[in-house]
Amino acid sequence: MKNIKTFESFSMYREFCDRCKGPTDNSTTQSMFNEEVICMKCKEDEIKDPEYDAACKADQEAYLSGERNFKGVMPDYKPLSRN
Repeated sequence: MKNIKTFESFSMYREFCDRCKGPTDNSTTQSMFNEEVICMKCKEDEIKDPEYDAACKADQEAYLSGERNFKGVMPDYKPLSRN
């Protein structure tokens, strides 16, 4: 039993969005830019960011190279302001 690795538990459940602090209505996803668990409205805004495609590509490349703890391309990401 000494050789069994334990991993930190990770839950996508959030009552409030990590980014906007609004209610999630039990529907969340992880940001492509960092480790925040965000609501679907924040995800819609994130997709509109000009750097979104590059963030998705970097995430995929990290995964394919074996990186399983990728912190995202912009750990201090601040979304574009909402109109």
